[in-house]
Amino acid sequence: MHKEHDIPPRLLRLIAIQRNLVNQHPILTKIEDEIASYSSGYQGELSIDYHINYILDPHNKLHNLRIPLKNWHFEIDTLLVFEKFMLALEIKNLRGDIYIDHEAGIMKQLHNEEEKVYQSPLVQVEKQVRQLNYWLSQRNYHVPIEPLVVFVNPNVHLKANHSRIIYPFILSHKYYEIKAQYQKYDSIKQRSKLIDSLIKHTELDNQQILKHFNLTKSDFKPGVICPHCHLKTVVREKYQWLCTACQYKDKHSFISALKEYFLLFGPVISAKEAREWLQINISTARYLLKSLKFNQIGKKKYTKYIMDFDLRKDFEYLIEYNKAQYKQKISMS
Repeated sequence: MHKEHDIPPRLLRLIAIQRNLVNQHPILTKIEDEIASYSSGYQGELSIDYHINYILDPHNKLHNLRIPLKNWHFEIDTLLVFEKFMLALEIKNLRGDIYIDHEAGIMKQLHNEEEKVYQSPLVQVEKQVRQLNYWLSQRNYHVPIEPLVVFVNPNVHLKANHSRIIYPFILSHKYYEIKAQYQKYDSIKQRSKLIDSLIKHTELDNQQILKHFNLTKSDFKPGVICPHCHLKTVVREKYQWLCTACQYKDKHSFISALKEYFLLFGPVISAKEAREWLQINISTARYLLKSLKFNQIGKKKYTKYIMDFDLRKDFEYLIEYNKAQYKQKISMS
């Protein structure tokens, strides 16, 4: 049993903001910087699988755990569950020279003559391990958990002399080194049940992002984005959608617009709100919402539709769009 990588919900929302902001919005540069940061982190997490494959012993791979604890959540990038212990991996995709002062709890990154200071990722993963230990103990599980920080970017230079801070190519070596310490330990009891519980309790981050950036609906340009040229120049024409810029036609462009409304403003939408967002008449808006078979609340003009898009499955197109935008920037630079 494994839990595969989740696309970070915040990254999806940031891309939706970028795609739908009014032209020349002053916050666009900040949004693009955050997209770059989250994209880098996500790609780093994906890259760890290659190195995990060199661990030949049976294990369960649980990515992107986000588990409620009291009034907050704790998160673990990757948890590897072995016969007698667990490895909690904090994945970093930073480049440049990395200096870590574990005593002070800080990390410094020097890249392109710019210095940035962060919390030490070792402090971060040790805190996560303590929280996971507490969560497990509340359910009568007592399992050794070993923390590791893995810097996956090939252009990183670690200036940290700590056995728990490693390059990815020694991950399997580190595993076998740790495994030797647990030869006399008992196997984890009810391991399958424990793993199932961790997966079931994992929650995606559903917090609204607009408050963080002090954005409202007036900051966004309504309309449907063309899936071909990515301009917001699509109009409803009879029973299809036509891009007035590139002449691309299809019948489903509006669904992506509703998905991005979902990311920005939440799952509840009325026909009036759909009319304004899609730039169509009210009867067409009502017809389209009904055609998607969303659950409904309220009656007649007070009817609202509960969009049930899945953050884990329905937004891969935004990640592909983001990749294409990045490639285009690189080719133009």
